[in-house]
Amino acid sequence: MKKILLILSLLFVGFSTINAQSYAISADVKKLEIAKTTGVYEFVMGADVTEEKVTEVSKYYTEYITITYDAATSKSTITLVNIDEKSKMVMARFFGAIGAEKIMMGEELMSVSDYLQKYIL
Repeated sequence: MKKILLILSLLFVGFSTINAQSYAISADVKKLEIAKTTGVYEFVMGADVTEEKVTEVSKYYTEYITITYDAATSKSTITLVNIDEKSKMVMARFFGAIGAEKIMMGEELMSVSDYLQKYIL
């Protein structure tokens, strides 16, 4: 009986972690309007995003964006090198590369592509 409970518990934990999705929390609409003109976006990252992961992934996008990460607050600041559509699309690729599949804007949790279309482009 103990073995069955242990196996069921392990299966439950395993499926829970497989289905877990990372997400980022966006700034409010007023800050996003400012970000559209300055090219500086701030996001609070989920707990599974680490400074090492951000540093490693950000190396691939330096032509379009620069990224700083504050581990104490889990905040990433993304600065567009050029404020253009391509740089904004690269920002979306960055989220995919770190595993953030969703972005929370206020009370709404949406896919990165929906967030990009609705608030960034």
